[in-house]
Amino acid sequence: MSHLNEILLTNIFLILIWLAYEFLFSRQRLFQANRIFLVSGSAIAVILPWLPWQIQLGSFSAPVITIPMAMDPLPLADPGIVAQSGMITASTQSVNWLSILYWSIAGFLALVSIAQLVRLRIWARRGKALYQNGLKIVPLNKPWSAFSFFRTIYFPAPFDPHSAETLLILKHEEVHCRQLHSLDNILMLIIRILFFYNPVVYLLTSRIRLVHEYIADEETAGTDKAEYSHTLIRHQFLVPGLLLMHSFNKKSLLKRRLSMLFKNKQTRNAGWNYLLALPVISLMILISGWSATAQDQAKKSKEEIAKMAVEKELTKAGFSKADIDEIKIRIDGKMVEKALMPIDLKYNGEDVFTVVKDMPKFQNGTIEDYRNWIQKNVEYPADAKTKKIQGTVYITFIVDTKGQVVQPEIIRSVDPILDQEVMRALKTSPAWTPGMQKGKPVNVAFAMPIKFILHGNTTQKLKEPEEENPEEAAAMINNYNDSQIQKGKQAFQIVEEMPVFQGGGIKEFAKWAQASVKYPSIAMENGIHGTVYVSFLVTKEGKVEDVEIARKIDPSLDAEVLKVIRSSPDWTPGLQRGNPVNVAFNIPIKFKMQ
Repeated sequence: MSHLNEILLTNIFLILIWLAYEFLFSRQRLFQANRIFLVSGSAIAVILPWLPWQIQLGSFSAPVITIPMAMDPLPLADPGIVAQSGMITASTQSVNWLSILYWSIAGFLALVSIAQLVRLRIWARRGKALYQNGLKIVPLNKPWSAFSFFRTIYFPAPFDPHSAETLLILKHEEVHCRQLHSLDNILMLIIRILFFYNPVVYLLTSRIRLVHEYIADEETAGTDKAEYSHTLIRHQFLVPGLLLMHSFNKKSLLKRRLSMLFKNKQTRNAGWNYLLALPVISLMILISGWSATAQDQAKKSKEEIAKMAVEKELTKAGFSKADIDEIKIRIDGKMVEKALMPIDLKYNGEDVFTVVKDMPKFQNGTIEDYRNWIQKNVEYPADAKTKKIQGTVYITFIVDTKGQVVQPEIIRSVDPILDQEVMRALKTSPAWTPGMQKGKPVNVAFAMPIKFILHGNTTQKLKEPEEENPEEAAAMINNYNDSQIQKGKQAFQIVEEMPVFQGGGIKEFAKWAQASVKYPSIAMENGIHGTVYVSFLVTKEGKVEDVEIARKIDPSLDAEVLKVIRSSPDWTPGLQRGNPVNVAFNIPIKFKMQ
């Protein structure tokens, strides 16, 4: 997922903080206030765009709770033929050289910073350290000005602890150590590494360092500002380019430090100027919240566009309107992105798709024509009729780039006798016209349930219920497991006879839940909305148990969903091979403000 919007906002906010400081506060002598504004403002500028919150603009009307009539976002079904939803695109992705370049530079800068920390550590351990006022003083045999990092002061040799000038410099560095200016430097170093391409970051870093020196100068100079200024001038030595240290004197900052040192004190009312920071921060909050809201709306628009594309292509592929509506309902949030990818399956080293622009055609017809061909060619084995074996065999197969039916596989077996008959029929399948994606033939996978049902002395194959629910026909293409273990209980997702709720299926339960769920008042007041995904188990006794939130939105919405689902009336349990079994469900419940 791209975070271009957050990155752009962060850079804009950093520029805004720098402009506010330069034009409003840089000439003020309230140095601690300037430090707080620069450091906290920079941190807010970086963090604010990434916070998961929105500002709701416009008016609200009555809340609406929408529960899509869908069971689980994974399996999808055409009557008799099952395919995953979505417009499928090629999986090949170009290398993102810009991202590689960015992380290479950022990684290099991080390594350089780590190397400098190691260098300071080596100097501190190898040098003959002295201790004074709880600080560690490390003499260095280098022609540099003194500098500090946290509670360690690095002083150029020779170190004379009795010299008045030495004591003055130590007092200056002690201010940096005591006020933890190194923490500010570390924060700005992280920002510099992440946003190295933004020149304003370097300007902010320079201003924070300058404010640190103002603070130390003011406290160290006392009343004898002339003597202190002479000391600054005498120490115009070269300073190592260490990003984290505080140097007693840096030539590029000397003129400003001397100018601020002799500047008159601020008036009592000068502090009121910092109230101007409030509209600056408020503007950043407003822009960030508005941008998050705009992104959410854009995401919803993208989902709608994806649904329209899916509807268009599935119509071409011969899907009925009811099945297309079912597929569109299932496309939600990340499911759109997932739908735009090939499935995790390869054939002859090439991607396998489930829905493509031009679906494979069987004898110039649609999927329904192939289904009719299967119905005519699958025979009910005599041994199965004698033994009264019946049930639904789920199969998968691939129509390859040459139109051949390849890799037929039983993904849910009933009995070897029925399985063999299904495999026999598939292996005799005539060729298809292959599916096309971007003008090229591609592999397309299908899944199909084949029902063998005994009715007295007659038999029927592929019998369809009058209104077949997706859960009664769906099967996963990728090696679907017959059952799963959920909290120590064997649970199925699809069984021969799905659980019944008040005479209906999952749609009837959705209607009941929609009537029972109430929009929490606290969520309404705070404009909280979204889709809560809840999973539960209908046990072999027909009880609803193991209710859990699979995807959370807000504690108030989550609690309301849990309360309602747990209060569900009893179901008629699902049956597998004539025996009641546990069946797992997963439904989305959408809370929407309108």
